[in-house]
Amino acid sequence: MLPMISLTISVILHPLWLNIFLFEYDMGIMGIALAGFITNFLQFFIMIILFTFQTHLREAMFWPDRIIFVGISRYIYLGLPYIFVMVLDYWAWELMTLACGFIGVRE
Repeated sequence: MLPMISLTISVILHPLWLNIFLFEYDMGIMGIALAGFITNFLQFFIMIILFTFQTHLREAMFWPDRIIFVGISRYIYLGLPYIFVMVLDYWAWELMTLACGFIGVRE
């Protein structure tokens, strides 16, 4: 329920930011980027505020410290094969793109 509340508030305000930066200040693409940044930051900020008032969720909100690295070797053990597969997929797409470029178009 909390993510829906923050998302609703930030999405309702997004057209306002777009109007201000695109039409009032005439910022163009930079205005769109700034409006998106403000919308995402506002959503994050609202989530933080809402979570601080939830007593049963306070324990999950803490500043990172050394404890976050406990057990990281398990995540690395699981993540490295996945990264390897993603890189292979990326290389395959790059090779296909290069091959298409070498084939060319007959005119």
